[in-house]
Amino acid sequence: MTARDPNLAARLARFSENRARAIPGLTWKERENLAVQKESLGLALAIAGVPRAEMLSWSATPGRPASFLEGLPGARVREDVMIIKDFTSLPGFKPLWNSR
Repeated sequence: MTARDPNLAARLARFSENRARAIPGLTWKERENLAVQKESLGLALAIAGVPRAEMLSWSATPGRPASFLEGLPGARVREDVMIIKDFTSLPGFKPLWNSR
């Protein structure tokens, strides 16, 4: 494979080094969570017709990653913003400005 893509060897080496340092420090549940997120993202990209090559640039983030997206340099995690947008757009919900 590296003969077909000269950059692949460098990507794989970097990925292997990062993974060797970061993954063993995670719990089994954290590893499983990242794996499910990775596969879900890959499936979503395939359905949308977007190349999965960007996923090769993933690198482990320091500490305990909450999301697979945190390790992608081109991804911006905007979950809070999206939740607020959905909350204000979906009928039947009233904000609790004062929960006392």
